[in-house]
Amino acid sequence: MHTLPHAPLRQHAWHGGPPPEWQPKFSGKQIRLARAVARQRRTAHAVVQRARLALLLRQCPRTRSPEAPRRLGQSAGWVYHWRRHWATNGFMLEDQPRPERPRVFAALARAVVFAEACALPSQRQLPLSRHSAASIQEVAVGEGIMVSVRTVQRILAEDALKPWHYRSWIGPRDPDFRSKAAVILDPYQGIWRGRRLGPNDFVVCADEKPGIQARRHRVEPPGRGGWAG
Repeated sequence: MHTLPHAPLRQHAWHGGPPPEWQPKFSGKQIRLARAVARQRRTAHAVVQRARLALLLRQCPRTRSPEAPRRLGQSAGWVYHWRRHWATNGFMLEDQPRPERPRVFAALARAVVFAEACALPSQRQLPLSRHSAASIQEVAVGEGIMVSVRTVQRILAEDALKPWHYRSWIGPRDPDFRSKAAVILDPYQGIWRGRRLGPNDFVVCADEKPGIQARRHRVEPPGRGGWAG
């Protein structure tokens, strides 16, 4: 098998004992794909190694450890993993995309991070001309918001406006910002005064619009139309 880095194994390389637990089967089309991938020079090394393993197992299906790992320069666990994967899930060479849990940041944590990013470090006696993710994280943890530096970076990166890039000096920071923000933001998270709201509790939201005056007026039906003389 010319695609392997060493001389091919002989068909009688198995010397007794129970055969390997997982015995994947390969179709002709799959082997042709593995041969093509094994010859490519620009394909990821991990994919090429899997193709070489498939060719090796097709030629010598009873090849056991440590012979197969030794020939491919891989661990016995790696060979076992792909034997089992191909035998149970079918043949594939590429990595499957890993499902990622969507990142969810608490509203209060986002508010504190944004507010501190828009404030001057001098307001907290920090010897900095501008905040960094590390200094924001330190302030947030000091206020009871347990976030990491990486979380601070993600929160700031996901914001569309990023006002701290332009006018961080006009963002005054109320000393009681956390407690005042919690009164507004906690109900949106189903929390009131530190307790989870129950199924019979409701949150009513109302917007204040001082420019719109509520006035009582009489509604009259439209009159008859006439000709303009």
